[in-house]
Amino acid sequence: MIAEAVALVAYRLFFPANFHPWPLALVAALTTCAVAAPLIFIFVSTVKSLDRSREQYRRMRDRALAESQAKSMFLAHMNHELRTPLNAIIGFCQAMQQEIHGPLGHARYAEYVEDIAASGLRLSALIDDILEIARADSGLQPGDEDIFALSAVIEEAIASVCRRRQATGVKIRCSIAHDLSELHADRRQVRRALCHILDNALKFTSAKGVIGLSASERAGDGLVISIKDNGKGMEMNEIPLVVQPFYKGQNARHGEGEGVGLGLSLAKAMMEYHGGKLHIESAPGEGTRVDLVFPAHRLRRARSGGRKASARSTAGSRAIP
Repeated sequence: MIAEAVALVAYRLFFPANFHPWPLALVAALTTCAVAAPLIFIFVSTVKSLDRSREQYRRMRDRALAESQAKSMFLAHMNHELRTPLNAIIGFCQAMQQEIHGPLGHARYAEYVEDIAASGLRLSALIDDILEIARADSGLQPGDEDIFALSAVIEEAIASVCRRRQATGVKIRCSIAHDLSELHADRRQVRRALCHILDNALKFTSAKGVIGLSASERAGDGLVISIKDNGKGMEMNEIPLVVQPFYKGQNARHGEGEGVGLGLSLAKAMMEYHGGKLHIESAPGEGTRVDLVFPAHRLRRARSGGRKASARSTAGSRAIP
């Protein structure tokens, strides 16, 4: 229709006196070819491009699935290959520490065995973290969720960090609300997240420093666990980066803290799995504050007596020996 209209107008302009249908038909045909040919070419090219894109997407999808399966098989194999000798090392070291077959002899041997056992436990924890972050890449798998008193898990996390780290003079001060609800969550993941954050706080808190740990319920937020240290802190632009796997902040890169940079990323993945969020505030020389915010639907009202007893058990402060 458009081509015929254009042809008619062109014919009237160039041949206004003598009007014959066959020149008009010829002009219409030529105009149609001139207009339709590019459109047909564009249509055919678009169809071919879409076909190539679909084929490329299929190949990329198949490759991604194959790589994911290969990674899972590799991690499962390496988990077995690493843990078998590592468990033997830790087990034999513990047997030697207990001297079940008699004294070791020289006192230095006891120190060596203690160092070997500590290194083995640290390597075992690192393997756990790497496997956990690999699972977090595809979303944390549902764990064994139950209802528990948060104060008991906090006490377990503090005790675990105390056993693993030497930070003379650093104090952890707990403040847990007496009317705190119980938490419906994966207890193991919550404890590991608290251990990672406490461990980070201890890394960058100098001797005689203070780490504050509080837990309370806030209207509109749910349950909030805050861990605040008075350590070195970090720049604002580093905060989005420290929750990425394997990223190490400026202080850690300067040799002020060991580790591979998985703690905060694992804690963030744990909070996202539970429908919560991890919030970080920090400034150089002013320390760092990390908030774990659990949504309100994760809370369960506990019996009054048990709740108060648990709250009293973690109140006060503790020095890390």
